[in-house]
Amino acid sequence: MKSFLYLCLQNAVKKLWCRPYITANLLTNPQNTMTCLSFRLPLLLQLICFANLCLLVSCQNNQTTLPQGEWITGNPETQIQTIERQFRGFDHAMVETGYRYQELHWAGEDQNWDYAQYQIEKINLTLKQGFERRPLRQASAETFMTIGLPAVEKAIAAKDTAVFREEMRNLTLQCNACHAMEKVAFFHVALPEKRISPIRKPQ
Repeated sequence: MKSFLYLCLQNAVKKLWCRPYITANLLTNPQNTMTCLSFRLPLLLQLICFANLCLLVSCQNNQTTLPQGEWITGNPETQIQTIERQFRGFDHAMVETGYRYQELHWAGEDQNWDYAQYQIEKINLTLKQGFERRPLRQASAETFMTIGLPAVEKAIAAKDTAVFREEMRNLTLQCNACHAMEKVAFFHVALPEKRISPIRKPQ
């Protein structure tokens, strides 16, 4: 579009401005030539304005043409709202935390400390991302985040199984305290008794 407008404008300028007889007459009869040019200038300015207007409209059209998916459609605001709904609230964070809590427990029992540290980091990340979606949940989890998780992480760094088990029990109590504060005490957490994870410490 821009190239086409540029070529049209260039051609018009050549016809209105760069004719050979204007250059020749400019030397022999400058007064008539300047009079001729003065009549052409308004038309040339109109062409320039028209070209600029066309470019502006073209740019606006390009900006308003948004890619549309199969179910993520509409204007940018609507698309963002659709994506946010798919991330849900805090329930997905709880599902992932529950899985990683079990992995953390068995990693400590296996003394697979690198894997245990990995789970601590992912629990921390998962909950922080959940707080972004539901910031009102953060206050209830403060003890869990600032005391419980760091204490377990410290036991992991020390590679102390006895301390790890004690801190996991404390962490479990903090889980249930948070659930009670959020009025979902029926989400009662207990240390895992049966192992379902296929992950084991490398031999």
